[in-house]
Amino acid sequence: MKGQTEVVGYILVFLLATIIVSSAFLWGMPLLTKRKDMKKIEDVRNFMRELATKIEDVSKGSLTKESEEVNVPGTFYFYPYNHTGLNNTIIFSFYTNAIDIPLTDEWIYIDTSNIRDEPYAVIGIDEPYVLACRAEKQGSGFNVECMAKFRGLINKNGEVYKIVLVDPSGDSGIKKSTYGKINIKSGNSYETTINSRTYFLSEVLIYL
Repeated sequence: MKGQTEVVGYILVFLLATIIVSSAFLWGMPLLTKRKDMKKIEDVRNFMRELATKIEDVSKGSLTKESEEVNVPGTFYFYPYNHTGLNNTIIFSFYTNAIDIPLTDEWIYIDTSNIRDEPYAVIGIDEPYVLACRAEKQGSGFNVECMAKFRGLINKNGEVYKIVLVDPSGDSGIKKSTYGKINIKSGNSYETTINSRTYFLSEVLIYL
């Protein structure tokens, strides 16, 4: 009788432990998944920061060519400087089940309070690019887009310095890739006049 009681006790303890472990697993898995998805957004933000910095370095000649690879599945969209409408911009789009930004059609800008182009962006004060993300509901999750848009910077003499993102073929159409890697290479630098203002342009070739 005593032996039977002990066996029953062991069974009850085992069942209780199983219930506790199962409950912890069921409660913890969604939390772990959410953290993993939130990390996707931060990883992409950091990638876009690094990509923009590398493009700036290549435009200055401190690097002649470079490549950047993102560790989040998604799609690159490249809008060359000569594209009509949105231009001089790289966008990375990806799917996630959790977000840390508002659901809106408007871009949520990162790391800058001044998002305007020349003549309102100034050398020595502003970066030659702006970074932003936005999110929209898609199915049970969200589609997130993060962009790096390059702009001109004006100096005290009224001259503008600008990085121009160029398709190596010279085409002005939008380029798309799910490969997850961007190669960048320095191009030509030249001076031109636009609306009576002097522009110093530095080309960076974008390979998707």
